Amino acid sequence: MKVFAFAMLIAVSAACGSVGPGIVDAAVACQPACGANATCQAGTCACDDGFTGDGQTCTDVDECATGNGGCAAEAVCTNTAGGNTCACGAGYTGDGMTCADIDECATNNGGCAAEATCANLPGSRVCTCNPGQVGDGVTCRPVWTRVATFPGIRINPDNFGGLAVGAGSKLFFGPRTNDPTQTYLRSYDLGTGQLSGPLALPTGSQTDFCACGLTSVFLSNGTTLYLLGNFGQKYDPGLNRWAAVTSYAAPFQRGEAAAAYDAVSNAFLLVGGRSNEGSAIKMQLPGEAFSAEPGTLPVGMSSGVGFAPAGAPITFVAGGDLGGGKALVSHTTGSTGWTRLADAPQSLSRPDGMGGFMGKLWVLAGQGQGLFVYDPMTNAWAPGPLPTPPGATVATMVAGDAYLLADTGTATELYRLTAIQ
Repeated sequence: MKVFAFAMLIAVSAACGSVGPGIVDAAVACQPACGANATCQAGTCACDDGFTGDGQTCTDVDECATGNGGCAAEAVCTNTAGGNTCACGAGYTGDGMTCADIDECATNNGGCAAEATCANLPGSRVCTCNPGQVGDGVTCRPVWTRVATFPGIRINPDNFGGLAVGAGSKLFFGPRTNDPTQTYLRSYDLGTGQLSGPLALPTGSQTDFCACGLTSVFLSNGTTLYLLGNFGQKYDPGLNRWAAVTSYAAPFQRGEAAAAYDAVSNAFLLVGGRSNEGSAIKMQLPGEAFSAEPGTLPVGMSSGVGFAPAGAPITFVAGGDLGGGKALVSHTTGSTGWTRLADAPQSLSRPDGMGGFMGKLWVLAGQGQGLFVYDPMTNAWAPGPLPTPPGATVATMVAGDAYLLADTGTATELYRLTAIQ
């Protein structure tokens, strides 16, 4: 009887789930065992949060692939194993869930140059060089640097323009005027900073400093100045003396011509001009002998400007009254070929000077339209002009640098070209 009762007690205990030593509840175990990044739940393997799969194989969920992972639109979402992190992007501040724009311009001008304007943008800023400056905004350089001011001396008293040419280290200049009391010739030594007093003027009752008749050109071979228009005259700076260029006579006289000194050929070219729009003449040095230059211009030119860069017998001529004022041609001295190059982006009108700067050509457009820049390597003009100082009147080359004279109404200011890009 006791044996039976003991057996019944064991049976009841087993039915009630009592576990003895070494006995495992098979209802909560997962067989086979769950894979990495999974958890056994009531006998079933389930991938952990941030993972997807069948519990045996679980792969990471890229939260960043949907809705930027819940990060702010201005934040960078970075996927991690089983989750993600949010960090505000450059130019923003916050916890990544919420980001606010940083005003870079509020501190140190946004890193822009002192000569630039900083404009805040969402997540960044933009630097723009101020008028009269060129560069990327982080670095800005002045287009023009004022060299000197000449009080009481006007380069353009009658709005007819002025004359300027370089010889050695000196700039020689004077106005175009019909008022004899306003006529002068002076020099400024760029090496010493000395301004001369009034220099000798050509003899006679009428000079080519006037705004009359055949508009003259003012040229130099580096030692002697030449003024060719109604008359042919030359000036010796050492003697402060003018003399006639007797070879300058019909049929070689011409006005409103473009002109340049070709140092390689040691010759002056006078290109186009009134009633001579399609031709050119040459004055050979030494001897000052005039002759017709071969070939015919591809576009008629009058009141243009010319420049011959050092080192090659090539002359460039730009602007004027014909060709829409946009024409640019080149010519190798002595050849028959004249090449029309790319047109300027707008009319250069009657330009007031032409020269070179760092392998490019510049043209001072008439009527205060600014300085246009042309690249011979690409046969392309810069899209728009660079600004010029108020009252810009005439520009020329002196000792390899470009200089501009501006009339303020009470004085003349001298500027040097220092940057174009």
